Amino acid sequence: MIQGYIYILPSLFFMVCFCLLPIFMSTYFSLTDYDIMTKADFIGLENYKKVFSDKYVVDALKNTFIYVIVTVPVQTFLALVLRRFWRTKCRISSEIS
Repeated sequence: MIQGYIYILPSLFFMVCFCLLPIFMSTYFSLTDYDIMTKADFIGLENYKKVFSDKYVVDALKNTFIYVIVTVPVQTFLALVLRRFWRTKCRISSEIS
């Protein structure tokens, strides 16, 4: 029973060190006023208020949202149309030969 856990232990270690730990640390640091020289002071969502009050960040988020809303459906539609076209063409060409 424990042998299976021993096999996944190295993978679990790397997953925690390189995936989960950075996520939690960046979340913690985003909620603090931190630099390398001083102690981290908890300021809550103040950093997020600063970021979202910046005109350029809001414009960038709007542009990204519009880009995604336009390109994802167009690319999906084109992919489905091309797949349908190539599948029909391949079926016809395989019947000829």
